[in-house]
Amino acid sequence: MLALLPSGCASGHRRQAEAALAQTSGRLTVAVLSRPVTVLRDPWGIPHIYAETQDDLFFAQGFVAAQDRLFQMEIWRRTAEGRLAEILGPAAVERDRVARLLRYRGDMDAEYASYAPDARQILESFVRGVNAYIESVSDRLPVEFEMAGFRPEPWTPEVCLSRVSALGVTGYAPLEVFRGILIRELGAEAAADLVPPDPAVPLDLEILPGIDLKELDPKILAGFRAAGERVSFAAQSSARSGSNNWVVDGTLSATGRPLLANDPHRALAVPSLRYMVHLVGPGWNVIVQNRPDCSINIRSGSTGASGPTSVRGPGVASRHCTSHAPDTSCGALSAEPYNRISHSPPISRTNTIA
Repeated sequence: MLALLPSGCASGHRRQAEAALAQTSGRLTVAVLSRPVTVLRDPWGIPHIYAETQDDLFFAQGFVAAQDRLFQMEIWRRTAEGRLAEILGPAAVERDRVARLLRYRGDMDAEYASYAPDARQILESFVRGVNAYIESVSDRLPVEFEMAGFRPEPWTPEVCLSRVSALGVTGYAPLEVFRGILIRELGAEAAADLVPPDPAVPLDLEILPGIDLKELDPKILAGFRAAGERVSFAAQSSARSGSNNWVVDGTLSATGRPLLANDPHRALAVPSLRYMVHLVGPGWNVIVQNRPDCSINIRSGSTGASGPTSVRGPGVASRHCTSHAPDTSCGALSAEPYNRISHSPPISRTNTIA
């Protein structure tokens, strides 16, 4: 769908949008930082963040991500919380229902304990940065908020732990429904032959008491599929996303170092799904390509690399990591050119956040 606006209206929105652009050069004052943080933006707009403490580093990452992608982040946040219908109307109710069904309601201490020891501290710093930026621009929000008629709300660390984002990269639930229909129509043995399990293990397809396969229909997945789709204000492409990656052990490589190739086939969109940032601080020197509403996803750096891929089996994602001594160059295929850029990035603009 293409909306044509009168020229005066379009130019007015352009001026309004330009007036609300984030300040990406000069000095910004933020009271909660313990040390000044320098943000260098290269000619491609990629921020290179240099901080003296880990808390300040991830605070600045959240702040800078919000500078660049606040409206996108707020849409994703509402997607995760099942609150899109508040701004998009009844058409979003079903996907909101599924998002709320998938919301984690367990023990958050146990949840954080399943991550890296400093994950909670990193997320808390990240969302403090997001919230600091929201507060700093409360009177001149990005123009999209004005046009859509709502305001961003304060973030919590739990926003970054959404289960809903995984729906776009797993296809196992539809496969289970299809397998159930095959059992109903052809029997369990034929279903196991036609759709073998992955990984290949003996499969007991006994139908449990109380389960009526007559009610099984692909239509029951409508809400599930909707919850995993990106929010679009125009017609969406029907193309499906996918992924692949591979890793080679260092004993099989010419250099003796592991090799990692990561190729997540995700939908092309504006703004992009990915957000690139270079983080430099105590224990950190990494190039990150992540969703702007989370801290670390795909990375390459001076001590290792990691990358996720979507899978169509019973899991949701598979992550391969390589690591080695800090004084060697990274063995990931994509890491070395990034590191050459990151050590001395060509500078277009400089922010000091203090």
